[in-house]
Amino acid sequence: MQLESRGMTALFEVSLSTLEAWLLSTYDLVPPGTELDGFDWDPFVERLLGDA
Repeated sequence: MQLESRGMTALFEVSLSTLEAWLLSTYDLVPPGTELDGFDWDPFVERLLGDA
């Protein structure tokens, strides 16, 4: 797996079975579509717009 951002690159080598097991476990913990269910948007937006 290769990740790139702002001209920097990181390369990770991991077995496919290990990656698959990790991804499946994350889906058990946080089902797709529920990633932000516990996130409180109000303080985030207030902080984001605080200087506006």
